[in-house]
Amino acid sequence: MKKSFLYLVSFFVLIIVSCSKKSSTDPTDIIKTVILSYSPAEVANSFKNLTGYNLVVTYDSQYAYIKSTGLPTHKIMKGITGWNSQTAVPYAITMKIPVKAQFATTPTAHLVDGPIAIAVNGIPIFEPTKQGANYTDAGDPLIQGELDSCGGHCGRGDDYHYHIAPLCIMNNLTPSQPVAWALDGFPIFGFKEVDGSTLNKSSLDTLMGHTFQNNYHYHTSTTRPYINKGFKGTLQTNILPTVQSIRPTGAVIKTLITDYYNDANGWTVLKYQKNGGIAQMNFRLKSGSTTCYDFVEINELGVTTSTSSACRQ
Repeated sequence: MKKSFLYLVSFFVLIIVSCSKKSSTDPTDIIKTVILSYSPAEVANSFKNLTGYNLVVTYDSQYAYIKSTGLPTHKIMKGITGWNSQTAVPYAITMKIPVKAQFATTPTAHLVDGPIAIAVNGIPIFEPTKQGANYTDAGDPLIQGELDSCGGHCGRGDDYHYHIAPLCIMNNLTPSQPVAWALDGFPIFGFKEVDGSTLNKSSLDTLMGHTFQNNYHYHTSTTRPYINKGFKGTLQTNILPTVQSIRPTGAVIKTLITDYYNDANGWTVLKYQKNGGIAQMNFRLKSGSTTCYDFVEINELGVTTSTSSACRQ
């Protein structure tokens, strides 16, 4: 009888504890869990999961700092059919990721223009629209043919960046490794759940994020919006990275970029279709400089039509 009584008491205590956990209304519970889920070292080390990248990654109690040249190791630009006459000039930029992500009182919508995340190869990810356009086919750079097979192109600053999930690095990452970090400090994972299981898309919120195993994070998608559609966490606009334009921006033209490579003489060569032939837009580091570049344009007849120089600030 005494043993039965003890069992009964234990049973009711278990029910009370269980119910009290489920009915908790403390809004900081999940925030505390998220903050403790990713240490500064874990954030920084996620940028070391890919080999071949010349990244300098450090961290302190507030941020992970990622210094990048802005150039991925995978092939770029080839296959683009809507081109803005820009190319991928290296740049030195240090980007910050907050290591203590906290939910914002009100989620922030996408920025009108600019980076919203940093891929773990050090390449920025911009919003999945054309310079602040609407979420329509006309405003989608992927549908408009302005992205290469890896999901990127060169912007007005002659800077390479992605507009969708960075497809060419994702095959080299496991489901538990972040593909990128949003600028609010929350990680972005791939098409599967972090434990390798099939992602339950119905569990995602309107920002493409959810809480799984007590961790809030975003996921990528093969359909619009492709990546995080805004910021669940507090966004610090003063840490957003910027790359300044060094040349006039061209209008988007319909063409086909047929090749993009570095030749033996130090030129970065971009070839594209023009008037039934192949034209080129090439650049290389100016002799004696570390920040200035010579640009040469060659038409489909092999005639040099333009030469110029420009410098990174």
